[in-house]
Amino acid sequence: MDSEILVPYREGGPGVTPGKSRLDFVTRFVGGYEAIVAYSSADTMQAHRRRFPSLDNFQLTKLRGKEVFELVRDIAPGMGLYLNPETSLVVSFPPSVVNAMAGGGSLDPGKIIELNVGEQLHIGQPATYPNRLVDALTALFRRSGAVGRAYLAQVYTPARNDPPHVVIGIQLVANSPQKFPSLTLEMGAVAQKVLESGEFVDFMEIDHDPLSKYMTDETKPFYRRE
Repeated sequence: MDSEILVPYREGGPGVTPGKSRLDFVTRFVGGYEAIVAYSSADTMQAHRRRFPSLDNFQLTKLRGKEVFELVRDIAPGMGLYLNPETSLVVSFPPSVVNAMAGGGSLDPGKIIELNVGEQLHIGQPATYPNRLVDALTALFRRSGAVGRAYLAQVYTPARNDPPHVVIGIQLVANSPQKFPSLTLEMGAVAQKVLESGEFVDFMEIDHDPLSKYMTDETKPFYRRE
């Protein structure tokens, strides 16, 4: 079953649809975009409530996995998702990632697959292996039981502004009750604890795209379920 995510909201003025009220959400500006605030557990939200008393004026809706991203995309297009703000488990999802997750794709898949004519995509292995990230994710995968294999690569597109960065490819076990969007939330929270300043990582589900093929054909998984 996908993890439940708590989203604070309250009914505002009249909505666009006759007879319906507008829903207001808690928002914050993060990295140049506005994002809706949500929490991965009631305990995390209660800890934040003491520093954010205005939450007392909001109700809560519980959503699972992909539903959270669909809510943000449909109700607040152009906004991101800010999970567990001001806690050690904070994870931010910019609007492009929200749209990709709501559509069932991997995080920002256009950076990997949909290249313009003439652009070069460099795929390989990082010069410095991210041991702390790999160890932390391996521990998560062992606890969850949802991951069959996990792969790692480094990607770089010279024509774009993003620096070379690690991409983690996930192959779920057959009939896994936990779906990729829900697992991504947990992986993001784990990664935030071990990444250095300026580092970032993307997560993708193994499919039939060129990067997936590189991972499965030319590398060995750093995690394999026993």
